[in-house]
Parts: sequence; structure tokens; C-alpha cells
Amino acid sequence: MTKLTLVRVLTCSVSVVLLLSIVGFFLAGDKQSKAVRDHIAELKSPKPGVRHRGAKALAEIGPASKVAVPDLIPLLKDDDPRVRAHAARALGKIGAPAKEAIPDLIKLLGDASPMVRKDAAEALGRLGPDSKDATGLLARALGDTDVEVRRAAAAALGKIGPAAKEAVRALQSARQDRDQRVRDAAVYSLAKIDKR
Repeated sequence: MTKLTLVRVLTCSVSVVLLLSIVGFFLAGDKQSKAVRDHIAELKSPKPGVRHRGAKALAEIGPASKVAVPDLIPLLKDDDPRVRAHAARALGKIGAPAKEAIPDLIKLLGDASPMVRKDAAEALGRLGPDSKDATGLLARALGDTDVEVRRAAAAALGKIGPAAKEAVRALQSARQDRDQRVRDAAVYSLAKIDKR
């Protein structure tokens, strides 16, 4: 085999491997798109368990499920608290493309279910400074009876950052919380809000 023939064989082999990689990438993306479409269809089910499963799956997919935002927002008002919680979680994990859900997520901070309040606080934190309008209610949530809600609210305020400065006094009080995780989140958030 001559050097020229060897170079041609290697070039052809590299091209085939590259082509197969590209095809594999697009097929994987197409499978994920189909999964997102399937889970969006589940959100429309009359059965709460199916809606819950669809929202939970979209939360696990995260940012790649951004096309589901318009279908997830109405679920924040669902009768089933598991559906509301997982819809909030999915919107938070989708991130910036879900910022139109912020007003509805803020309303969930007053939900009867602690699980929903916690997931709403976490989602608002994931949406960062865009959630600054939630600062007052998140500060109030630092006094929630549920420790997970208090922890999530404290952490969310830090993710909002300097725009949450009106919550400084409430976070300073939260440094005395009976739960160590809440105290740690409050200290972390105070540092994030007061960047110098």
C-alpha cells in the first residue's frame, strides 16, 4: 500500500466516523424531541397521575423541554398539588425561557401545599434576578412552618442576588433558624446579595 493510498483510506475512515457521529447526534436530538412531545401530550390528560408524570419527566429533561413552557404554565393552577409542584419544578429547570411563568410561580408561594411552595421558591431561584418581584414573598416564606420551604426561600433570595436586597433583614433573622440548612442558606444568600 502506498502512502497516498494509506492517506486516502484514513481520510475516508475519518470522514465515515465523523458522518456517523453527526447522524447519531441528530438522531439523539430527534429522540429527545419526540420524548418532549410525548410528555407535553401527557400534560393534557384528564388523569392527574398522567399530568404529574409528564411534568416530572419534563423537569428531568430540563432546558431541552423549553417548548413545553406554554403547556406547563396552566398546570400551576392544577387541582392536584403534585402536578402544580412538578410543573413549577419543570419551569425552574427549563430556566430563562420560562420567565413568563414568574407571576404564577409567585402566587404559588402562598399555596396550601408545602411541597408546592418549596418547588415554587426553588423555581424562582433558578430564574435568578428575573424573579426580583418575588423578593417580598420569599422573605415572608423564611418564616414558613415547613423547613424545606424556608430553606428553598433562603436559597432563592441568594440566586436573585443584589436585586433581593429588601430581604436582607429577613435573611439576617433566618441566620437564627433552628435548622442548620436554613441558617447556611441565609448566610450564603446574604453574601450573594451584598457583593462588594
